Amino acid sequence: MTNIRELKRKIISFPQFSILLSFVAMLLFFSIFAEGFFSVRNFTGVSRQAVVQMCVAIGMTFVLISNEIDLSVGSIANLSGTIMAGLMVRNGLSPALAIALGLGLGTFLGAVNGVVVAYIKVPSFVATLAMMITARGLSLVYSNARPINELPDSILYIGRNYVMGIPILVIIAIVLVLVAAFILTRTNYGRHIFAVGGNAESARLSGIHISRTKLSVFAISGFCAALAGMVMIMRLASSQPTMGDGLELDAIAAAVLGGTSISGGKGFVLGTVIGGLFLVFLTNGFNIFGLSSFWQQVFKGIILVLAVSLYERKK
Repeated sequence: MTNIRELKRKIISFPQFSILLSFVAMLLFFSIFAEGFFSVRNFTGVSRQAVVQMCVAIGMTFVLISNEIDLSVGSIANLSGTIMAGLMVRNGLSPALAIALGLGLGTFLGAVNGVVVAYIKVPSFVATLAMMITARGLSLVYSNARPINELPDSILYIGRNYVMGIPILVIIAIVLVLVAAFILTRTNYGRHIFAVGGNAESARLSGIHISRTKLSVFAISGFCAALAGMVMIMRLASSQPTMGDGLELDAIAAAVLGGTSISGGKGFVLGTVIGGLFLVFLTNGFNIFGLSSFWQQVFKGIILVLAVSLYERKK
């Protein structure tokens, strides 16, 4: 009996227990009442859609753990993806080189955010809001607010094909999740991020370079956003002027639903994955029901507030 009680206590105290239970309940509900929801075809399509959100949410997790926020991830994803598409279609660059340059651009813009926040001491909300506006404007200028189509076949192949029955895009997301989890849980650098977010002064007295650590998490966020931009053009087979709009809100919601603290010092990659999947499958179920996208936003907001309230109460 004691062992059973101890096992029950460990399960309930599992950081993602609430969101995981909610996720399973939601899947069961839609599987019963939403025709076509519980099918291989639907799950495959939704998993592809989840990759974009997963990329930006992982980067956002790093930033939130350090007690900062990044509102520019959607615009950086948009700009990076647009640049990749433009370099391939307009300038004839090879897909590999265009993708490398796009990822480098996203990392650079993230690092710029880090410099402004960590060294110039501009609040991250303001700094990344400015970057969001700037990157969005640059994307519209570069694309002339028009789609960039006719991407190379190799890009379309990655976006539409499988390896051992798993979509290639999903494999990219799995690799990113594993690398992020390893960094945060198995490296000194990961422990430094948690220390900086939990108590910056104590971290400084322990010899951790606060500014350098914060700069690096924004660079990681920028890289993840650029990776999301790459995935979007592979999925859409084109670059769209507004393809990254709203990603920053989805990323924050996924991380917070997964137990990452907006006050810093606490975060879980696994939780972010569950939170991101929860939101994507919730949207998918609502779409099958034919619920208006306007009402979907209302319900998502309510769910987010309830999730944070329950998390704070449990803490």
